[in-house]
Amino acid sequence: MLKEEEAIRRSVNDFPYFLFTFCYTLDEHDSKAPVKKVPKKEYIVDLSNLFPSEKLLLVEKSRQMMVTWIACAYALWVALLHDGKRVFLQSKKEKDANAILDRVKLIYDHLPESMKLKYPTDPPAYCRMKWGKRNSIIEAIPQGADQLRQYTASLIISDEMAFQEAAEEAFIACKPSLTGGGQFIGISTPNFKNFWYRCARDIEGIN
Repeated sequence: MLKEEEAIRRSVNDFPYFLFTFCYTLDEHDSKAPVKKVPKKEYIVDLSNLFPSEKLLLVEKSRQMMVTWIACAYALWVALLHDGKRVFLQSKKEKDANAILDRVKLIYDHLPESMKLKYPTDPPAYCRMKWGKRNSIIEAIPQGADQLRQYTASLIISDEMAFQEAAEEAFIACKPSLTGGGQFIGISTPNFKNFWYRCARDIEGIN
């Protein structure tokens, strides 16, 4: 393994390396050792390569696949290691979105102390994690279009998108961000043949 300082430098341009070298998750079913490194399973390796390379990505998941954890690690990688990034984590309700942000905070808390000293976060707040010196921020928001219209986002991660009644309106609102170079990642378990279903199967096309 590279020395820690070299490993941190490599992580800036290599999300898979960052993910498998530095990121931990919480397994609430394991009372003895709940905090664990991200496992290097084949599909997780595939996702770790897709996340930074695709401008528009939809991931259909089943439970316990850790897809949301990987998305949280990616959100952190974008905001932590790159200047001037605005990342949105969107879910059906505000408390659900904040729970996703709590995962980001857990991953950050378990980074090496040297990395946290190099990239210090501002005091964490409800629904917000900010790196003022880097002008980067992660915000947790409920479903809908209003907050996405106010800003140009670098990255939008929509969790359980199939269960958001306002998913289509939110996606339409984020299109200017995508046109301007932003990225959209939609993640969900299936929920009948709604907007998410049509998008994931490209029935109508969403370009």
